[in-house]
Amino acid sequence: HPYSPNWPSYVDTQRENLEVWFCDVRDLNQCYQAFLHFKPDTVIHLAAKVGVGQSNDKIGVYTSNNVTGTAALLNCVTSYNDQFVEGVRIREEAETYERQEDDVEEDFEAADAVLRGAYPQTRIAQVFIAGSMSSYGEGMYSPPSGGELIKGGRRDSILMEDGKWAAGPEGWEPVGIREADECDPRSVYSLNKWEQER
Repeated sequence: HPYSPNWPSYVDTQRENLEVWFCDVRDLNQCYQAFLHFKPDTVIHLAAKVGVGQSNDKIGVYTSNNVTGTAALLNCVTSYNDQFVEGVRIREEAETYERQEDDVEEDFEAADAVLRGAYPQTRIAQVFIAGSMSSYGEGMYSPPSGGELIKGGRRDSILMEDGKWAAGPEGWEPVGIREADECDPRSVYSLNKWEQER
């Protein structure tokens, strides 16, 4: 979660077993410390700078948060897993040495405790990244009498100011977007989300 402690009203921050860690996903050290603290085996990445229209005016801010932030988080996952593997290797070597030398059992236990504190105890096996329907663009429209669907055009700011949100021809009905449909991002935000998924 970002550094701001302001939570939406629907989040019960007093719930038992809820622990919150404030950091920016672009801060590799903070993310790594959070991983060490929570010992996850799965990461669900929902952090994003959201806003389709606003993103076109703040390209650097949105790209830094959404694309660079995702890359930093994935880099942190890789580093965490590399350290987990290194910790396992070192402990296995120490256990082998201990079995060969009867008089080092006490030293091994002390060293093992240090190693367990210094290296991750879990491996992150899965990362889920939230997509966005905005990556698909405006979607398809169906004519009133049936027939061939057409792709919606760009939304006109004058029409939106008049409360007309449809991007298709007058009288045509919007058709739901399917996951298999081709992506057609039309804003910086939707390009960011599309890049995350790829």
